[in-house]
Amino acid sequence: MDVKNNYTKSEYSETWTSEGVIFQIISPKVKKITLEVAIQLVEDRNTAMGIVKFDSPVFVKVNNATSIDSKASAYYKTTEPYIGIKCIAMVVDNYAARLVGNLVFSVKRSHVPTAFFNSEEKAMLWLKNYQNLN
Repeated sequence: MDVKNNYTKSEYSETWTSEGVIFQIISPKVKKITLEVAIQLVEDRNTAMGIVKFDSPVFVKVNNATSIDSKASAYYKTTEPYIGIKCIAMVVDNYAARLVGNLVFSVKRSHVPTAFFNSEEKAMLWLKNYQNLN
């Protein structure tokens, strides 16, 4: 994660690309993913992707978010948030966040392969292996 290309910072995240991966670090102040937050997170990823949209692996670090509202959950079940996304590795720092993530992505499977991790190293290894397989 040395070079941060197309770096963008919003109220809800810091997002950039590096070595073909989109990195998104959700702000620790985000406790609940609302529709407004979800839409901004997708916009931040799109900004980091730049003009050329290609299927990119995404690394997301969820810091303190422990809930998601029904409108945001419904939004994540549409195809729009996944345009240009190849797969998503989510690093969660607490059990509640992991439960929320599993609930969102397992009730109606995500449009892209998604996995949850408790370490950044494991998440990056999964992304690299996924890149090599596809």
